[in-house]
Amino acid sequence: MCRILTITSFEYNKHVAFIDGFFALSSCGEVPPGNEPGHTDGWGIGYYKNGVAGVIKSGGSIIDEKAKFYSSLRTISASPVLLLHLRKSAWTGSTSERHSHPFIHNNCLFAHNGVVTDYQSLYPEISVPNRPPYDSLDSEVWFRHILDRASAPTLCEKLAASAAHVRKYFLYTAMNCVVTDGKGLFALRDSTKLPGYYSLYSANVGCSNLICSQEITNAPWKPIAQGAIVCETLNI
Repeated sequence: MCRILTITSFEYNKHVAFIDGFFALSSCGEVPPGNEPGHTDGWGIGYYKNGVAGVIKSGGSIIDEKAKFYSSLRTISASPVLLLHLRKSAWTGSTSERHSHPFIHNNCLFAHNGVVTDYQSLYPEISVPNRPPYDSLDSEVWFRHILDRASAPTLCEKLAASAAHVRKYFLYTAMNCVVTDGKGLFALRDSTKLPGYYSLYSANVGCSNLICSQEITNAPWKPIAQGAIVCETLNI
C-alpha cells in the first residue's frame, strides 16, 4: 500500500514542483478505507548515472527525513528516469531500509503498490541466480520472478508474462508497478479491488513523461487503464 512516482528525462530544477507534490502524499496521499493516513514506513529513490542503476533508501519516515530526501535528489541532479516510492507497509514488523522500494537487481529497478498474498509460492519458480533472500517480501519476490522469465526476450514481455502468471494462479490486491532497465520504462496497472486507490496515472510534461499513483500538481494526468502496460523508450 504505497505511492509511486516516475519521471523520465529527470532534471531536479525542472521537476522540483512534482517532487513537492509527491512529498505531500506522505501525509495526505490516498489510503484504503479504514487505514490510518500517511505513507511513512520508508521511502526510496531509484536513478541511473552513466547507465548504472543506483538506489537511496530509508526505513524511516520521509517527513522526518525531508532534508535527506531533497539533498539526495539535488545530488542526483539528472537521470534518464527517476523512481520514487513512499511505503505504507502491509506486513507487520517490516518497516526497514531492507524492505523499502525501489529494489535493484541486474541493473534494473522496481517499485510496487499492492500485495501478492501468497508470494512464498513464487520462490520455487525463480532460478537460483535470480532468487532473492528468504526474508524478502512479496514485492521483491515478484520483481525477481519478472526478471527470471527466460522465455520472454524483453523486459516488457517479462513483466507481461509474470503478471499473467500471478493473475492466473495467485491472490493479489494489485500489481501496480514500474520497472526499468535504464533503457526502457514499463508500468502496469492491475488491481482486483479498490480501483480508486489502486490507481495509476500518466502525464506528458515537456520532454518528460510522468507516472504516479494519483494526480499531483497541475499536469494533464490521464488514468492508465486496468490491465494495461505502458512502455516507453528512455533518452539515454
